[in-house]
Amino acid sequence: MEKTRTDFTKWFLATFLIAHDKRGGSATRLSGELEVTYKTTWLMLHKIGQAMRKRDATIL
Repeated sequence: MEKTRTDFTKWFLATFLIAHDKRGGSATRLSGELEVTYKTTWLMLHKIGQAMRKRDATIL
């Protein structure tokens, strides 16, 4: 989220949608819901996923 041009509320909504979807998240689906480009959504998915993996690694 840091140093991106994407609004914080879109990051927050993306994180919420990804965390509450059992299948994870689709960049195409999120792109439509967040009204941003596929490229932006793809990057958001990867950054959020990386943060979630890092969090899980520190918990165990």
